[in-house]
Amino acid sequence: MVDHSSADQIPPELVQAIRQTQAERERLRQAHPELFAAVSAAMFHRDPVEINYHFNTDEYDAEAGTVIPRLKDCASAGEVANVLHEEFVRWFGAETAGPRERYLPLSEDIWAMWTGRAS
Repeated sequence: MVDHSSADQIPPELVQAIRQTQAERERLRQAHPELFAAVSAAMFHRDPVEINYHFNTDEYDAEAGTVIPRLKDCASAGEVANVLHEEFVRWFGAETAGPRERYLPLSEDIWAMWTGRAS
C-alpha cells in the first residue's frame, strides 16, 4: 500500500492559490505593519468565532489580510461590519460566523483605527 501524504492530494492550482494568498497577505503586512497588527489584535481580542486560545496571537492574520484591503471602500463602521461578516462567512461558513450583529463591536474598533489612520 502506498502512503500518500495529504499534500500529494491537493490540486496544484489550489496550492498555487494558497501561496498567492499568503504572499499577498505578507505584502500587506509589510506595507501597513501597524494597521495589520492592530486589526489582527482587535480580532483576536474580540474573538468573533471563538478561536482565541490565549496563545496563538496571529490566529486572525488571514482574516485581517482579507478585511484590510476592503476598508478603503467603507464609509462607516456599519459597512465595516458588513465586510467583516462577509469575510468571516467566507472563511468559516455562515453557521460558525454567526449573525452580522456579532461583528458590530469589532467593526467600531476597526473603523476607529482606519479613520484615525486616514486623518
